[in-house]
Order: sequence, then structure tokens, then C-alpha cells
Amino acid sequence: MHIFLLAVLALVLLVLAFSYWLFYIGICRFPKDPELTVPKKLLDHADEINSGIAWFKAQEPERVCIPAYDGTKLSGLYLEHEDTRGTIILVHGFRSDAYYDFSCAFRFYYEQGYSLLSVFQRAHGESGGDYITFGAKERYDCRDWARYVFDRFGPEHDIFLSGISMGSATVLMAAGLGLPGSVRGIIA
Repeated sequence: MHIFLLAVLALVLLVLAFSYWLFYIGICRFPKDPELTVPKKLLDHADEINSGIAWFKAQEPERVCIPAYDGTKLSGLYLEHEDTRGTIILVHGFRSDAYYDFSCAFRFYYEQGYSLLSVFQRAHGESGGDYITFGAKERYDCRDWARYVFDRFGPEHDIFLSGISMGSATVLMAAGLGLPGSVRGIIA
């Protein structure tokens, strides 16, 4: 009987250790290649993705940094439209990048007359932080980015939040916070 209980306990401990390892891999920041490569499932669209990234970089967006509510340094890229209709804050997904997820939308949004603020979520890219919280902390970061745009351009400047994948969760959770009154919509 004791051997059976010890075997069950060992199995439970093994499952817990494996589960923790999987969880740790999922939430921790890991070094990434400086140049993103297109995943195999999107190779048919590699030219469009790379073209969109090249177009955005060629516009020489302004690098902006703000402190998050907890002091973490947040980074983003701001591309101002000279006759702007407002700013769209672009929030990428899990283990992605401020360039990659919106590569095919940058030019479209810009040609519609919007300035773009493409942010690096915490524990991604140029932003600080060690752990990804799947929107739990990132929602406050999104709120802080909206406040940054509001403070920089004033209450008459329309703001839209746009997210992909985990970025969608982030912008939707941010909707429940005290966003500036000039936030007009969310694209998730």
C-alpha cells in the first residue's frame, strides 16, 4: 500500500513539475532573433508581410517610451499623419512584434488618414518586463498608451485601440478601465 501511495505521489509531482515548466516557457521573455522570420504557414504571404514592414520602417516612425503604472519601460513606434483623423494604437499578439502583426495594415490605416502608434507589449521587443500576463497587466499599459496620446494631442484627437490575438484581449480588457474620453472605438 505504501509503495502504491509513493508511486502516485511521484507521478503527481512529475505532472506538477512538467506543468510548471510549460507555464514558465509560456510566460517568460526569451531572446529573439533581431529579424523576424515568416512562419511556414504564412510563407505564401511573406512578400506582403515583408513589404509592409519595410514600408513602415521607411516612414521613419518616432520611437516613444513611457513608464507603465508599475515603472516598467514601455516602447512604441509613432508614425504621424500630417492631416490626421486621429491615432490608432496597434497592440500585437503573444510572442509577436510591433512590426509583424500589423505589417499588412500599416499602409491601409495610414492611407485612411490615421496616425499609428505601434506598441511593444511588456516582455516583448523593446519594452521592459520579464513576464507575459496575457492582458492582465498589459491592459493597464494600453490605458497608459491611450493617456499618452490624449496628453500629447488633446481631447479633440480621436483615439482607437486595435489588437490582434493577445493584443485583442489586451484592448478589450482595457475597455473596462478609465480610458480617456477621446477613445472612440476598439478593433479586436
